[in-house]
Amino acid sequence: MRKINLQTGAVSSIVAVPAGSPTMIPAGLDLVGSHAYIGGKSHHSIKHVDWQIPDTCHDLVGNGVSGLNDGIGTNAQFYEPTGVAISLDGKFLLVADSKDHSVRWVDLDSLESEDHC
Repeated sequence: MRKINLQTGAVSSIVAVPAGSPTMIPAGLDLVGSHAYIGGKSHHSIKHVDWQIPDTCHDLVGNGVSGLNDGIGTNAQFYEPTGVAISLDGKFLLVADSKDHSVRWVDLDSLESEDHC
């Protein structure tokens, strides 16, 4: 994930996948303030990033295994989430779960981010 300063044109990395880590295919992004929520298509999960602080990528929901399972945090399963949108009140995240042919919602107040990006 990169940030572009529109005034200067400067590009800087916010989150980079560490060497030797599996590649994450990002698919879908929504922002609320400094918080970005990213659909991790290849990781079957949703990531949370504070784009103002470098390298603050966390798993929010999903456990990296494809499936259709409701649950909290890593107990939930997705199958290639490809779109995310935050609700107007900022309390819910809507997820287009492409291979499960469903739209799911995440109650953000029920979660704590886990350090595994």
